[in-house]
Amino acid sequence: MSPKRRLLLASAVFSFISLAAARGEDDYAGKPLMSLIKSDRTKDDEVLNMIDDGADLQTESPGEYPLPLMYFAARGNSVVVEALLKKGVDVNAASANGITPLICAAQRGNDEIVQMLIASQADINHVDSHKRSAISHAATNGHPETVEILAKAGGNPDDKYVGGYTDLMLAAIQGDIGAAEKAMADGGDINAATRNPPGYTALHLAVQFNKPEMLNWLLGKKPDLEPKSFNGTPLGMAQKMKNTDLAEQLIAAGAKE
Repeated sequence: MSPKRRLLLASAVFSFISLAAARGEDDYAGKPLMSLIKSDRTKDDEVLNMIDDGADLQTESPGEYPLPLMYFAARGNSVVVEALLKKGVDVNAASANGITPLICAAQRGNDEIVQMLIASQADINHVDSHKRSAISHAATNGHPETVEILAKAGGNPDDKYVGGYTDLMLAAIQGDIGAAEKAMADGGDINAATRNPPGYTALHLAVQFNKPEMLNWLLGKKPDLEPKSFNGTPLGMAQKMKNTDLAEQLIAAGAKE
């Protein structure tokens, strides 16, 4: 083969490789991210590459979580959620049934994601097609820590009743004695119990969230000292948590071991 033909062949091969490489870089550009990811098998760095290479972040796909931000909020993937938020995706985009990324995170109790979305101006009191907000979903699915985060951030306290959380229970979670006094003055039942998780009273929640002053206040109202939840009595919970101070408070008030 002549030198000239070798040069032409080399040039053609180089051009082909360059074109293939360029196409490879654009493989994700404009393509819906939800169609590119392969469920949990897709690694974070792959997803981040797809986002950086211009994948479409707004096109919906069929399924429970039609948008990328919803999907990764539900999975609790803070790395990808952060990348999506930096790209400026709509934090309040809702599915056909009114589900938003914040509701997705609240349903699963993904508290880090909940806080990230709140910081990105998520609408805390947005309601879905069933008139339920994120705080209601958190309560229904048994995530009191998430309920607390949303309540402190301005979540509508009247929307938690779907899960059975009363104003007194929320006050116990937050250790807010002023709110507890108001709840009692408004007729709150000190022995009311949640439906999910089953059987939690304000006394249980004061123990779970380590609120000794609130516990002392509740004990002064003469509640049932041995209400049984799926996780035992308040005293049993304190002992499981190895919180001797709370356990001693309960025993001193008459709780039986």
